[in-house]
Amino acid sequence: MELLCPVTAPEIAEELRAILECHDSETRFAWEMISEGRYR
Repeated sequence: MELLCPVTAPEIAEELRAILECHDSETRFAWEMISEGRYR
C-alpha cells in the first residue's frame, strides 16, 4: 500500500485507519508469498 498524500483531518484519518484495519484483518482469502517468490 502506498500513501499518495497526507491526511491532516483527524476524523478522516480515523475513518481511513478503521477501513485499513478491517481490510488487513481479513486473511481468509489471502495469499502468502514464500521465499521462492511463489504464492501459497
